[in-house]
Amino acid sequence: KLLPAVTFVSCHPGWADTPAVEAAYGAAKRLLAPMRTPWQGAEGIAWLAVCPRDELEPGGFYLDRRPQAKHMAGPFFSEGSFTKNSEEEVGAMLRLLDGLAGLEPLGAVDGLSSC
Repeated sequence: KLLPAVTFVSCHPGWADTPAVEAAYGAAKRLLAPMRTPWQGAEGIAWLAVCPRDELEPGGFYLDRRPQAKHMAGPFFSEGSFTKNSEEEVGAMLRLLDGLAGLEPLGAVDGLSSC
């Protein structure tokens, strides 16, 4: 809303057979099958970077060029939910992000615990 010329989206590359996945999962990575090649994982990210904006869902979470459910809850992830942050927590996070982006001086931000 503050930057109408900017479309924000996120994505998951899928499980790609990379050294990081090997290091993190070792032999258990077989449970993540089917694995993608690094190129296949990067392709969806590159597509988002060049896709015409009017074809994207603002705020969408993409996998395989399609928007996906962003929040899952309940038994076997059968129910949707949403993050329950207060307006004060959201405002504090946005002030922190503004500071990190150099949009205002970065300092202690009320209402947001340090990570």
